[in-house]
Amino acid sequence: MARPQKKNADYFPHYANARNSRELMYLESKFGIKGYALYFKMMELIAASDDFKLDWTEIEIEIYSKDFNVKKEVLNEFIEEAQKINFLQLDNNIITSQHLIEILKPLTVKRKRDREYSERAKQPD
Repeated sequence: MARPQKKNADYFPHYANARNSRELMYLESKFGIKGYALYFKMMELIAASDDFKLDWTEIEIEIYSKDFNVKKEVLNEFIEEAQKINFLQLDNNIITSQHLIEILKPLTVKRKRDREYSERAKQPD
């Protein structure tokens, strides 16, 4: 039996100069060091989500605000500000991050290539 297809990531690179990125500098200017923490916590949540899409409803907001130890209002404001700088995208109660998808592109390309190779190997000559 074949392994189930993995649709998320257990890891993403955290670059040593990430603090100098435009996005992080902006979010820290708005939220202080909590902006830095929320940035990476959101990256972790999205990376761990299938297809890098995170459900974002009132229930999730409640759960993550408690998990992140911030008020719901702060978390909602963070999401709004993160959208302004195109770090996060929110559409129909789904959060994605094109920024993270770009970072994970080598992983997704490798997985696709490996699947295609595996499928070709199964084909009779």
